[in-house]
Amino acid sequence: MDSMRANLVNVAFYLEPEVDKLIKEWVTRENERYVQEHQQNDVFYEEFVRVETEKFDELYQQWKAAVVRFHLIKQEDAIQRFLNTMESKLFVNPDSRIQIFSTLKQEQL
Repeated sequence: MDSMRANLVNVAFYLEPEVDKLIKEWVTRENERYVQEHQQNDVFYEEFVRVETEKFDELYQQWKAAVVRFHLIKQEDAIQRFLNTMESKLFVNPDSRIQIFSTLKQEQL
């Protein structure tokens, strides 16, 4: 409390030009601190944006590759199903054809 009182008493005895000078110095220091903080924040923000952009680009490329793989797998599955159907009894020696051949064979004998 005594130091605060002493500071107030000391301030009371400053002349007006000295008070103006102290205020200008304080304002200058605060402005410099403000500019420095904003420069640091700008650097941080730019680095943050760069890192997040790299992450996004990497994840986007992974997603695109996954979509391509999905379509390839889907196409391969469709081709395999088609081939299985074509090689099944529906098209290769179906029961009706086997019966016709058996009938013809019996008739020829």
